[in-house]
Amino acid sequence: MGFEVELKLMFAAADLEALRADERFKALVGCGKTTAMCLRSVYFDTPDFALSKAGIVARLRETGDRLIQTVKTPSQKGGIALHRGEYETAVSAGTHAPRFSLLPGEIRDQVEALVAGDPLSPIVETRVNRCEIEKTAADGGIILIAIDTGTARSGELVRPLCEIELELKSARPASLYELALDIVKLAPCTIGIRGKAERGFDLALGTKPGAVHASDAMVSADMSIEAAYIAILDNCLGQFVANLPAVAEEVDPAALHQMRVSLRRLRSALDLFSDAIRFPGLKAIEKDAQYLARLLGRARDLDVFLSSVLPPAEEAFPGDDGLAALRAEVRREQKHAWTHVIRTLNDRRTTRFVLRLALALEQKSWRGKDITPVMEPATGFAARSLDQLMKKVTSLGSNLKTLDTEDRHDLRKRLKRLRYNLSFFQAAFPAEKVQPFLASLSRLQTLFGKLNDIAMSEAILAHVEKGDSKPAARAGAARLRKYHHKTHDTDLKKTVKLWREFRDVPPFWRAKS
Repeated sequence: MGFEVELKLMFAAADLEALRADERFKALVGCGKTTAMCLRSVYFDTPDFALSKAGIVARLRETGDRLIQTVKTPSQKGGIALHRGEYETAVSAGTHAPRFSLLPGEIRDQVEALVAGDPLSPIVETRVNRCEIEKTAADGGIILIAIDTGTARSGELVRPLCEIELELKSARPASLYELALDIVKLAPCTIGIRGKAERGFDLALGTKPGAVHASDAMVSADMSIEAAYIAILDNCLGQFVANLPAVAEEVDPAALHQMRVSLRRLRSALDLFSDAIRFPGLKAIEKDAQYLARLLGRARDLDVFLSSVLPPAEEAFPGDDGLAALRAEVRREQKHAWTHVIRTLNDRRTTRFVLRLALALEQKSWRGKDITPVMEPATGFAARSLDQLMKKVTSLGSNLKTLDTEDRHDLRKRLKRLRYNLSFFQAAFPAEKVQPFLASLSRLQTLFGKLNDIAMSEAILAHVEKGDSKPAARAGAARLRKYHHKTHDTDLKKTVKLWREFRDVPPFWRAKS
């Protein structure tokens, strides 16, 4: 068995062509062994796509006069680099489908159980012109640089492939991120975590990349502060990058929301650990995260306005010309905001932000001579930090009835931060104590979210009224504001009731609870 560690950079065709001609790139990759080849790969699956659904890749690849069978397992680590098992075997030229009997025992049993005797068929074919360069890293190890251009095809459907794969052969993992950062200086690109097979199967299945929700950060009771920090930030970073294709390629509002969630989770985690872990370059990372969150927030607010805030008023006043004009006005703003989002996500700044944080986590850049403090148990640290946050929440919430819009928004943000931080550590505490607290918090957050949507819409309405909008749109803004005034008091009373219920639920991280 081999174990593949790979970082994928995705390019526009013109940008990759310019990069390859750039003398600085030639100097960067060096004069190591270079091989040019044409690769034809065929990816197989069962009629019900059992392998693809399980994240298993099974292919036959022709390279010259050789035929190689490869089976890859799902990535075993979060973050942005792929860490997966890779089983390669040379097979005879007459082989027409993968032979899983050639695999070692455990993986063979796993794959054969998935296939369950069903026939394998060719689903996707890729044809790639590859240039491989062996680069010697600073530590003397080897990184394989594979520059790929070509196509993926399923039936009559074709999509272009244009990327650079950086594969770790013997160097330290940090070398991948360092090299990628050097490449980003020369050409714009994005991080890719979906392989050629996955993108090809989208063609076969008629699927598109969609929103990726947060997964468990997997902080266990025996983890140190440092281990928890790495697991949590790696998890947040992985969610951010996983939503890139759906946002940038499909303009998917749900994916944009999840990308925004990933940044909120990330910023919450950075704040949570700020007294325990700091490192050079962290301020720049925090600044980029804040910038991206603000950018995504503008587009998300407009999405929510059009999909959730405006429709109830439209149903209450069917055919209202003012509300129709308001929708048209906000839709134009939405389109502009999304254009800015996509342009920024494809920009060097976003890719550098991802790579710099990934590099810091890989290098453990915070370590000094004494690492004892960060080796303390994470659960004790979490309990102290959650207590501090809970006190701030309780203090602000004690005056919920009289809070103005700004303070209520601040309370909502504190509750959301509390929810994110709880989710990071909940696996380290007994589930029977965790669930009642989280259920009560979730109910409270739902109503706070509704109140916040109305408050957010006020800024959008003010923008419409102050701009050069048509009179009808301004009239629609005034009607929507009146409509919200009628529902606000009822929602606030419900929120106060849920706050009292939440306040009485014992915090699960306290031993006495």
